[in-house]
Amino acid sequence: INSIIVQSRSPPARIIANQKDRPVPKRWSSRPTFHLSMSASTITGSDDPNSDPGPSAVFTQSKEEVHSLLVDGGDVERGLSLEDLVGRWAALSELIKSEELFPYELDQIFRESAEVGSFGRGSNADAEEEEKRKLDKKGFYALYTSIDALFYIPDDENDDDADGGIPTADKSDEPNSDQTENGCINTNTSREDTADSDSIETSDVIKARLMSALNEMAIHAKNNQQLPCGLDCDENERNVIADLIVSLSSVTSPDAVNIVTNPKKKLTTTHAMGEWDLLYTCSRAMLINRSLSGLGRSTSAKAQFLGLRKRLSGSRFLGTAEYIETFGEGDSGTGGDGNEDDLSFEVFITGEWYFEEKRHAYTGLPAPCLRVELETVKYGPTTNGADQWSSLGPVKRTDFLYFDDDLMILRGNANPDALFVYQRITQ
Repeated sequence: INSIIVQSRSPPARIIANQKDRPVPKRWSSRPTFHLSMSASTITGSDDPNSDPGPSAVFTQSKEEVHSLLVDGGDVERGLSLEDLVGRWAALSELIKSEELFPYELDQIFRESAEVGSFGRGSNADAEEEEKRKLDKKGFYALYTSIDALFYIPDDENDDDADGGIPTADKSDEPNSDQTENGCINTNTSREDTADSDSIETSDVIKARLMSALNEMAIHAKNNQQLPCGLDCDENERNVIADLIVSLSSVTSPDAVNIVTNPKKKLTTTHAMGEWDLLYTCSRAMLINRSLSGLGRSTSAKAQFLGLRKRLSGSRFLGTAEYIETFGEGDSGTGGDGNEDDLSFEVFITGEWYFEEKRHAYTGLPAPCLRVELETVKYGPTTNGADQWSSLGPVKRTDFLYFDDDLMILRGNANPDALFVYQRITQ
């Protein structure tokens, strides 16, 4: 079956929250934390053309035209599976390939759109029924509208002539900043043209979104009696957090707040000294061990992981590293309630630390690696050599991705998929 060729507008602009809807090149923009929200007016799938909100921001064909082609013309009752959409709708496939739309976003939109139509209603579907879920026409319209709502038409496209002509300078008293002198849209604007002036604002916005996502994760974990620091969060949450970390860590300019990627600054051991609480990790070893030390795998209700604090001290020549894990009541949530009744015991993991010069994972610029040589593990009256604890591997060598006055983001050197987000503790 031939794919349906539906071209998208170039370039589609994702809605960037808190940035005054300013389109930013995809590689350097923050991805919005995805929460599907469809109002009654956008999810009805009505056939009434008067209900159409206007031209699509990303598709050149209407939802009616696309649906007719996908179901081979007259068979309007045919259901469309997720595989049908990805395999036959070329414009949708292109959005996924260009990372303007992530697979987990499409999956969530598909599942919620299926509830609109007659094929997917009901909340008691088992796993097999879930896999066979399809969209009828009404459900497809809801999906089309929801994807389109993730984008917007920039002002210079809204001002195009009715016949699709290129906007000219006489449409405004002042020339558009995205137009050349002859009025044509300048599609060759490079990231460097705006990065210097926007890097601080962009970093602040992305960081705020990241901290918001981490806070939501922590609240959800506490309310649902899950472990803190992302040890029990789901894959969608991990994807959102990882995406924001990549965006935040990739901003480079002389004004960047990220010391790691700012060419005018150099991250030193003095910057890193202090106490840091772990906010999030996706380290597979820590997920399996339910902690750094591995003691979190205990079935005891009083030995549940509550948190991890990293203390870096010493001089510029010799550094002392100490990881302090707290364990306590399993139902006390993220960090418990902060009182001694929640705390059962602490584990102290100590050693030395220093920097090694490496290259930044995303920018290729020189960046330090945090090397920690752990020596002892102590809990209660017991002291062991750290070399006997294979679970400690994730923190022994980590690459810096991002660092400012109160946030440190590291990536595993041996396992690049392992991310660690720490927040500085202020007295």
